[in-house]
Amino acid sequence: MDIYLLIVTLLAITIVILGVSWWKWHAFISLTVASLFLAIMSGLNVTKIVTAYETGVGSVLGHLVGILALGTILGKMMSDSGAGMQVADFFIRFFGVKKLPWAMLFAGFVILLPLVISIRKTTKQNILLIALPVIAGLSIVHGLVPPHPGAMTAIGIYNANLGKVLLYSLIIALPTAIIAGPIFAKWVHKRVIPENEPELVRVTTVSTDLPSRKISFFIILLPVVLMILSVVAPYISLPKKID
Repeated sequence: MDIYLLIVTLLAITIVILGVSWWKWHAFISLTVASLFLAIMSGLNVTKIVTAYETGVGSVLGHLVGILALGTILGKMMSDSGAGMQVADFFIRFFGVKKLPWAMLFAGFVILLPLVISIRKTTKQNILLIALPVIAGLSIVHGLVPPHPGAMTAIGIYNANLGKVLLYSLIIALPTAIIAGPIFAKWVHKRVIPENEPELVRVTTVSTDLPSRKISFFIILLPVVLMILSVVAPYISLPKKID
């Protein structure tokens, strides 16, 4: 029975992967179909499938809905205000064009993907030298580092300590991102030259009336600051109320 359930679980995971990559389903649809497949094949009573689905989805979304909503708002603020461009410009100026992969790595850790092509046009560098560090930064942060939904979901399920998860995830994420990003990009961009100009995103002109760098970084780092405060808060004792 255990082997059967293991095989069914592997098939459900396969459905998710094929649904997204091969059949081009939305991730939510793929997960839903895989969940129903797993529930039916594992012998769960049909009348309880909907209840189990509602409970499972509701418990996850209940933990993440605030993060998703506020993250969407912050992302929209970054995009419309040009704060993302300010952050990208800071890292490019700090590292210089010669160390552009390192600038893209750290900017990718923050927010940058829509600006990759416009920076490619400005610096005239190989797109791999720019895109790979960004992809490394974005992928690792979204998979490991709070407050991104994947990490927050795991924290909620296992009741993990948010501060420790943030610390350990950075210990793993930074070396991995450096190897998969700037180091690999430096090696591969001399060996692989794209034949055509990539058109991954529509390039738009960012307004010159950008917010200050302090405000831009404050918007981005606000979730991290709040997480640190949530860890420190239990150890802060407020003065007792005097009647």
